[in-house]
Formats: sequence, structure tokens, C-alpha cells
Amino acid sequence: MVSNRLRIQVRRAVQGVCLAIFLALLLVFADASQAHSQLAWTTRFGWSPAFLLCLIDPLAAVAAFAAARVLPLLAVLPAAIIAFCLVMPRAFCSHVCPMGSVIDLFGALRGKRRERPLPLKPAKYVLLAAVVAGAVAAVPLAGLVTPMPILARGLLAAGPSTAAAAERALWPGVLLIILLLSLVRRRFWCNYLCPSGALLSIVSRLARRRPVRSEACVSCGKCVEACSFAAIDLVSYNSNGDCAYCAACAEACPVGAITFGSAKPVPVNAGRREFLAGACVAGGLLAIGAVAAGGATPVRHRPPGSMPEDDFTARCVRCGVCALNCPGPAISLMGIGGGLAAWGTPQVVPEVAGCSPTCNNCGRVCPTGAISHLPLVEKNRVSMGTARYLTDICLPHREEDNCTLCHDVCASAGHSAIALAERIVYLDDSAGFMLDDHITMMVPSIRADRCVGCGLCVMTCRRENVLRRKVLPRAAIEVVPKSPQTRLAAGRRPEHDQD
Repeated sequence: MVSNRLRIQVRRAVQGVCLAIFLALLLVFADASQAHSQLAWTTRFGWSPAFLLCLIDPLAAVAAFAAARVLPLLAVLPAAIIAFCLVMPRAFCSHVCPMGSVIDLFGALRGKRRERPLPLKPAKYVLLAAVVAGAVAAVPLAGLVTPMPILARGLLAAGPSTAAAAERALWPGVLLIILLLSLVRRRFWCNYLCPSGALLSIVSRLARRRPVRSEACVSCGKCVEACSFAAIDLVSYNSNGDCAYCAACAEACPVGAITFGSAKPVPVNAGRREFLAGACVAGGLLAIGAVAAGGATPVRHRPPGSMPEDDFTARCVRCGVCALNCPGPAISLMGIGGGLAAWGTPQVVPEVAGCSPTCNNCGRVCPTGAISHLPLVEKNRVSMGTARYLTDICLPHREEDNCTLCHDVCASAGHSAIALAERIVYLDDSAGFMLDDHITMMVPSIRADRCVGCGLCVMTCRRENVLRRKVLPRAAIEVVPKSPQTRLAAGRRPEHDQD
């Protein structure tokens, strides 16, 4: 028979291993420098190791798949995690969840003491209902309230973003608040706010194996002091549906009155009130996001290989790994001003940097396929948009300077999407020239059939003419993003245009 002390030691070992795996996936395998080894896996199995980042949280994974209206084979993994709760109640929460492990480490500072549960447990069911309502509306709200995305964004706070500084500090701040709350109540997040825990708690109530109290119990309350999940009734000392099978209560019992055996299923406490409140929360968030976005959904400058807009925002889990691995970086994460559906998703910002023709990191490290992995040659043929000149600003178009910076950088990138045409410019006598004096000026124009919307021309114009020479108020060229319905399918340049 397995001793309770051994159960706890095994649990802590599993927690440590799972936390180490999560950090490795987040900080190592999601690094573009590891992309070559990832591609070997991608070729054989159709996925990269970074994909596990979204599968390790069962609610986040299921909600993302539901919002994207897809059912991939790897959905078996989160389904198996949920189903395993029928064998070991909430085993994910007590043994696997990296957020729970970090909270345990931080919460050890407060020690163990008997505490009365707070009347806040319905809150996690409200958040669960909001996530479900968001998935029905094809908006993955799970990425904003589930533990794994919050932990990932809190740790990757240094990623580039177009959001304001205060907004960029949001997720590290949320993570810090979650950790500080564990000093107020043990596993405050897990017990009162975590929607993933709420889902697993509902399933775990059907489990037949859980801690059983015998008649030898002397009502000392040691089990209540040891329980981190507020899962023991303060009057009867029986475990409830929030039990996570951690064995802390059995190990703390001085008379050995707690064993693990068969028990009746526990009634589900969450009801229609919580789910109705959650649906209202989701609806309110969606309405706020729509107002912030200004109504109609704009066409956004997405990375090359991105899915059509609705599918993209549904599939993306806002992990920020693409932005972290983008040289320049050309990719930044959108702020809340772009609307709730697009909050935290990546976009190309040519004013900061253009998309390098020698890089396809974003598709290599995207964990969900929202950005397709494309070979470098194919990626350089996918059009993200089309550049156009602001003729009232452009120096050659205004006949003020023979500037060819945009043409030169486009040719160097191999796109050759900017043509130069000679224009005769006659000079007046204000500078001492004769009236018939003239010069030949090279005026650029866009070859739309070759332009991929990389934005290198925008970056170069801004860097040289706006920032260094200070002769323009803004870049004289801009990229009009490709329509979301045609970004990938109809946005490819013919192969012979690579010449």
C-alpha cells in the first residue's frame, strides 16, 4: 500500500518536472534558434514542440479549438487531461499545472494555518461560462483568463508591443497579483478564480475515488490546515468536489482516519445563475472590445502566412512568441485599442521594421498554426499587402530630391517591386539657373504584381528621411494590408516573379 508521505513526494516531483518542461517549452523550444530541430518534428508529425504551450492548459486548448471551429488530432491530449479527472480528481491542478506549482512555491511564505473558505467560489464558474460563451462567439477569451497564457505572458513581458507602456505591464502585474493573493489565502487563484480549475472541478465531482474519513476521526482539524484547495468542510470534515487528490489531508491526520477509496459523486454546485452571469460578462467584454475597435473590423497587416482574419483571431492564443523571435522586430502585439478580438495578436508595423526576406521565424515558432510555417522561398511570395506612395510627401514625386532609397532596399531584398521612371525637371532661376536648365529625376512607382507588403521601403524611408535627415514629417510610402479573405490564398506572387 502506498504511504501518504510517498504520495506527496511523488506529487512534488511531478510538479517540478512539469514546471521544468513548461519553462523549457516557453524559453527554449519557442526560440527561433531551435527552429531547425523543431522543423524535424514538424515534418514528421505536423506540429512543433511549442504547440504544447496551448495544449498544457485543457480549457485554453479546448476553447481555442472551439473558437476556431477545428478538431485536430492533438485535441486528444486536453481531452485526456479532462477525462483523467474521473480517475484522480483535479490531478492536473495538484500535480501538473505550472501556475499551481509557482503559486505553491510563493505561498509557502505564509505557512499553514486553519482558515475559513471565502464565499467566492462561484466566481470561477462565472469566468468558465464567459470562456464558453466566447468560444461560441468564435472569440478565444480563454487566452485572457486561463492560467497557462497568463503565466506565459507574465514571463515574456519583455516582448515588443504596440500597446502603451501601462498596458504592456498588465500581464506581469496580473501574475504578480495572483502570486500575492496566495499570501492572503492558500491557492486563492486556484480556489476562487481559475476557470480551468472550475472545468476540472465539475468533471471531478463524478470521480468515484477520493479521500474517505473513517470513524476514527477525532475532529482535530489538522486536515483543514493541510488542505490547499479549501476542499474540506469545516463542520463534517468530509472532502467536497474541489478535492485535488493531493494527499495532504491524509498525511496530516494524526490518527490515520483518512484513506483513499470509493465514494459517491459530489453534486455540482455551479448552476444556471453562474453561467448566465458568465455569458453576460462575455457579452459585455465583446461589446467593450467592439467599441474600442471603432465598430467595423479593420484590415490588419498580419505576418506572412497568416490565416484569414476571423480564423486568425480565433486560432491565435496571444503567446507573443512570434514577436519575440522577429528580427527588427517587424512584428508587434496589438493593444486593446484594436478591439478585444485582436488584443494581443501580432501585426507587422513597417514604420518600426520591415519583414526580412531571410527570416520565416514567425511561422516556425507559432504554436497553433495561426501563422503557417512556409519555406523561405514560398514565404517571400506571399503578399501581406501592397505599398503605395504618398505623392504629396515623396521627395521625387514633389520633384525636390532624386531619392531612390525605397527602390534600392526593395531590389536588395529580391522583390524588385519598385520601378524607376525618368522625369525631366526644369529648374527656375531662383538658384541662379537659366530657365532652360533641367535635370533628369528618377521617380519611383509600385509594381503591384511583385509587391509583397514587406514594409522594408517604409522602414528605410522613415529611418533616413524622417529620423536621420529630418526632411519629411512621416514616411512617404505606406503599405495597404491585404484583404483578410485573400491574404494567403490569392496573395501569392507567381513563382517566376522570384527571378
